[in-house]
Formats: sequence, C-alpha cells, structure tokens
Amino acid sequence: MVRSARRVDGVSIDLIALPLLFCLLAAVVGLFALADNPPPPPCCAPPPDPRPEQLQQLVATAEQLSLEQAVLVRKGSFVVAQRETQDVKDAIGESKEKISLAQKVEAAEANVRSLQERIKAKDSAPPKPSLPPPMPADAGFGTYTGPYVLLECKNDYAIVYPGGWRIASQPSDSDFEKLMSQVRQAGFVAIAIRPDGWLNNSFDKLRPRIFRELGGDAKVGRAVFPIKDSEPIKAYLPI
Repeated sequence: MVRSARRVDGVSIDLIALPLLFCLLAAVVGLFALADNPPPPPCCAPPPDPRPEQLQQLVATAEQLSLEQAVLVRKGSFVVAQRETQDVKDAIGESKEKISLAQKVEAAEANVRSLQERIKAKDSAPPKPSLPPPMPADAGFGTYTGPYVLLECKNDYAIVYPGGWRIASQPSDSDFEKLMSQVRQAGFVAIAIRPDGWLNNSFDKLRPRIFRELGGDAKVGRAVFPIKDSEPIKAYLPI
C-alpha cells in the first residue's frame, strides 16, 4: 500500500513539473525571439527572422513535451485505477473471510443449541420403569414379583437389603427383631449365599433362626439360592 502511494505521488509530481517546464520553455523561446529580432527602427521594416531553424526545433521540443505529458497523465490515471481495483479486490476478499467466519460461528452456535436441547430432553424424560430382578429358577421365587427382603450371606455376617445394613451371624436380639420386622412387612425373604458364607457360617446360623421364627406363617414367602463370589448382587436387589 505504501509503495503504491509513493508511485502515485511520483506520477503526480511529474504531472505538476511538466507544465512548469513547458512554461519555462515558452519563456526561453520568447527571449530568443527578442534577442534575434530587436525592435525595428521607426522608418524601417522588420528584418527577416535570422534563426528559423532554432524556433522550429523549440516548437518541436514543446510538442514532444506536450505528448509526454499526455502519456504521463494516462499512466497516472491507469496506476490510480489499478490501485483502486486492487483495493476493491482486497475488500471483497476480507468480506468473504468475514462471511465464512460468521457462518462457522453460526453453525457452532446451532450445534451447541442442539446439544443443549438433547441434554434438556434427556434430563426431563421420565425414567424407564425398572424390571423385576432376575431370579434363579431353583430359588423358589416362582412367579412372585412383590416386595421382599434379601440377605446376602457372607463370611460371619450378612447384608440386609433394602437398607444395606449388616447383621452378624449371631446377632443381638434387637438386630434380629429389626430383621424380622422388615421381613414380615415385606411378606417375602430371599437368602443369597456366597461361597464363604455357606457351611458353618452366616447362612447355617441365620437361616434356621429366621425360618423357626416364621414357623408355619404362610403369609411370608421364602427363597434360597447360591451366588458366585464374583457375581454382582445388584441384579438381585429389591426394587
């Protein structure tokens, strides 16, 4: 941009200098004419021009300078027009870049809005109803799908669900009464046996006491099933 401005300024200086040079040349021609043709005496006719070749040469030089001036004017106009055309092209290129950036920003904002709507819809969607836990075929659940209490028998203790509280293999009277109250309220008790809670452990000590306490109460269902040590208990938890 600076280089183009300097070029245009140079052309402008040349255009200003040519008329001055032309005027100076005209003045020189006039001086030559006065020097070569002094005023004639009053009674005599003017003498013939002693130097017509010099005048012709000066006139030819003036015409040449005039042509050069016209050429420079055209060149200056061309340079200015070329610079203006380039400025327009640059402005168009910058506008295209801004439009492209604006389109990208708009697309990104639309994507963010879409993700926000998906998250909002997901958060507001009602939870899917939980399915009954899968029961082993030989556990004795049968077709029962109501509430129940689950005991997970481990080494020297059991975990009671719902609640996730521990009960010892030989619990206190208050803990056992709490367990039985929970079982009677649910109407069903299931006992899952881990390998380390089997023989002579929590299962062998808690099951007889629970079943003895229930006696012949047909209102409370019962189920017993083994479970592997690595198998998660989550699939069997009461809803």
